[in-house]
Amino acid sequence: MTPAVLGMTAAMAALGALLLNLGLRSAWPWQVKAAAVAVSFATVIAGYFALVSLMGRPTPLTLPVDAELLHAVVHEPSARGADAGAIYIWARPLDDPAATPRAYELPYDRALHESVAAALIRLSQGTRQGTRRLAPSPQQSERGGGGKSLEFFALERRLPEKR
Repeated sequence: MTPAVLGMTAAMAALGALLLNLGLRSAWPWQVKAAAVAVSFATVIAGYFALVSLMGRPTPLTLPVDAELLHAVVHEPSARGADAGAIYIWARPLDDPAATPRAYELPYDRALHESVAAALIRLSQGTRQGTRRLAPSPQQSERGGGGKSLEFFALERRLPEKR
């Protein structure tokens, strides 16, 4: 189970215990008790839909320092500037090959776009690709980021060529 599901389950159990205590022990009028039941039921339903909507979304966490690139998608910014664009990377940490792959969203950067495109070509040719997160240079930090933030490298084992 994911931490989000465990947290949601614990919160709903606490809400249920509170509601049970309110229903059994309080001298409040039945209208207040009925309203508490309705609010708790609505909270459970809203929490479920909020949790389901988060499943499959890219994580806001940073990419691991060293990871295996499984795939990537580049969403270029719009010409009018309304959409800043993004680069979505599907990867898993190199230090834990049994880890479940995760989707990561990175801000769009032209240099990173070109690096990702080259890595995807090598991946389609059967060469496994690794990623390494780079520390920003002092010039990039002064400009507020930008520049190439990831490097891609070949991993040792080759995959069969795709047809």
